[in-house]
Amino acid sequence: SMVVFGGTFDPVHFGHLRTASELAEVMGYEHVTLMPCGQAYHKATDQASAAQRWQMLELACSEDVAGKSWSRLTLDDRELKREGPTFTVQTLTELRAELGPDTHLSWVVGQDAAAGITRWHQWQTLFELANLIVVARPQEDWPASMSQWPAHIMDDAELFKSRPSGAVYQVSLTPQAISSSLVRQKIKDRQSIDDLVPAPVVNWIEATGLYRPR
Repeated sequence: SMVVFGGTFDPVHFGHLRTASELAEVMGYEHVTLMPCGQAYHKATDQASAAQRWQMLELACSEDVAGKSWSRLTLDDRELKREGPTFTVQTLTELRAELGPDTHLSWVVGQDAAAGITRWHQWQTLFELANLIVVARPQEDWPASMSQWPAHIMDDAELFKSRPSGAVYQVSLTPQAISSSLVRQKIKDRQSIDDLVPAPVVNWIEATGLYRPR
């Protein structure tokens, strides 16, 4: 099986790492793959390049640092390497071709992203290629747009994991009150980010002067 946890990771922080690890644990997946998205054209200048975001991910997940804590996390940089804007469908098409037709493939989205999925490029095709895992906040309703999704809504995790594609599963995980924008703001304000970001990433950000006001 392959479970893809996409994001900008600008920078990667404990919220990302804990959520992805807890997802692997709760669902019984051997691995969850962190996949940074390609470079957006409209991004502000104070944000990290694709290469910098990848470097921070590698530091965060390197063996000596993480030890056992992030051992279920793997990394995939295919979207960073692609020229031009990246569409999820393109990535899923590639992954499906690599995995074959029978392998369980899931794309992980948060509640907000799930609510907007009908606006994604070729969004119906997502469900032909993969399953969707919606990470919900506790006691939160399903996204309203979900009735339009061409997918089976499932509540049995084991059954869901046996499906190559076309299913949706909602999972509640521990809420993480950390965002990349909060981390960047703290760096600008010269406040400590030690409790938000893994130590090697903190050291690297300090050494490079990334996110600091010019």
